[in-house]
Amino acid sequence: MRLDTFLAPTGYDWRTMDHYRLEPLPAKSPEIGLLLSVLEDSTREWTGDFDDATDDLVNFRAVDGEHCFGGVMLHIMAAERYWVDSVILNIAIDKADPAMVYDNLLDQNENDWPDAPTESLEWYFDLFKKHRARTIELLSEIEDAHKIVQKHDRSDYSISWIIGHLIQHDSYHGGQIVMLNQFHKKVKKLNS
Repeated sequence: MRLDTFLAPTGYDWRTMDHYRLEPLPAKSPEIGLLLSVLEDSTREWTGDFDDATDDLVNFRAVDGEHCFGGVMLHIMAAERYWVDSVILNIAIDKADPAMVYDNLLDQNENDWPDAPTESLEWYFDLFKKHRARTIELLSEIEDAHKIVQKHDRSDYSISWIIGHLIQHDSYHGGQIVMLNQFHKKVKKLNS
């Protein structure tokens, strides 16, 4: 898959960047705009290594039952939907969305990752871009980054903390995706 089919929605291309800056994305809250820019930069970092990736990466695993590329991608998307739609905005999540369907099959406590839908890498990156665009659109309309929201009547969170958590989540799982891609390349080379 060619890298230019997916770059972080801001359009950064690490191969041609001479100057690295973080400017807030347009948002009603400058703090939220800056956090969204950091989220986009996190994604830009881990999406920069898929030039020669092939569709058989989707369900490749380093260890049986563990993470696969497609599953981790869907999980990142589902986390954004959960925290933004459900926790921050208290709006219904589309349970038919592929990310939510997959995440409902996932047992994180047992670290049991089922096979992801057998789709192309392009399908995954396109779906990811749609989810990220929705995340940015919804969060950019929020005026108070320090507003406190409550989850299931037990814990409360500031919106800025949630966005920070999504940044960490994107970076953490993005690193897993990069490692899966590297392992996949080595396995293919050894088996050729």
